[in-house]
Amino acid sequence: MSSASRRIGNLVVMIQDRFLETPGLTLTPRQVQQQFGVDEITCYSILNMLVEGCVLTVTAEGRYARLSPRPVVAAILSYPGRA
Repeated sequence: MSSASRRIGNLVVMIQDRFLETPGLTLTPRQVQQQFGVDEITCYSILNMLVEGCVLTVTAEGRYARLSPRPVVAAILSYPGRA
């Protein structure tokens, strides 16, 4: 696994953990970018991965919120873009 893949994997886990540890948390993509120091493309990629993994959902206002307490590990392993 490359260092870039490890970095993305670590970011996925960190962002997922923030939502799982903070019930009721909702964040905009911009807030995620600022809190985790990621660029826009990386941010949306991770958020989409977490939505596809049924961890997050997108509200009508475009905010991301926890959908369930299910870990995303299986989603990371099966993500089509994963090398």
